[in-house]
Amino acid sequence: MLKNIKDLSDLIKIENIENNSDNFLPTILKIIEKETGLVLKRKDVFFKKNILKTKLSSNIKFIIFLHLKNINKKIKNLNQNFILEL
Repeated sequence: MLKNIKDLSDLIKIENIENNSDNFLPTILKIIEKETGLVLKRKDVFFKKNILKTKLSSNIKFIIFLHLKNINKKIKNLNQNFILEL
């Protein structure tokens, strides 16, 4: 995902968002648990440059995919720059 960076302050904001993304992880795990009923471990979900990636079996990914619209909407409320990648 490319972003328009007009000055140094925009670059600093992007770097801070990427560094603070791990702070959102417990909240995101709670969102997934509330929507799907799945209790995921912290090691199953990680961030890489504002992309929320999962290391899960295809069955669990499919369950998350069924509830993707609601999960994605709530994750976007936390931070508009997050991207959920199954």
